[in-house]
Amino acid sequence: MSQTEPAFVTEDTYRSYRDRQDSDIRKAFIQQASLIEDGNRQLTSTFNNKLSSVNGTLSGRIGELSHEVQQLKSEVSQVKSRLGHIEGDMGEMKARLNQIEGRSFNRSMVQPRYTLSSIRIYDPDVGFTLPDYFPPTINDF
Repeated sequence: MSQTEPAFVTEDTYRSYRDRQDSDIRKAFIQQASLIEDGNRQLTSTFNNKLSSVNGTLSGRIGELSHEVQQLKSEVSQVKSRLGHIEGDMGEMKARLNQIEGRSFNRSMVQPRYTLSSIRIYDPDVGFTLPDYFPPTINDF
């Protein structure tokens, strides 16, 4: 068996080793920080691009929807206008129906029923005869 002699580390060797270790650790941290910053920049850039794309899409869709809303408002106003005309026509029809009902009611109330006397017709072969049908009242004409 061979024995190894204990190695003594001097202060200068320790400081040199420790300085190299610190600089390697700093390099690793700086490299990781740089990678994180690059990733953040890429992520922020991608997010901003997607956000602007979504904003553009939504703005376009909002424009389309506002146009559609304006068209629907126009159609609703046209329907309201047509309904107004129909209501006016219905009012006129109601007034006319009331007039007609009033006339028929007034006609039956005002006009008395006179019985007509039949008129004889002269027929040279037969003489004076009554017609086949002669309405008994004026209202039957």
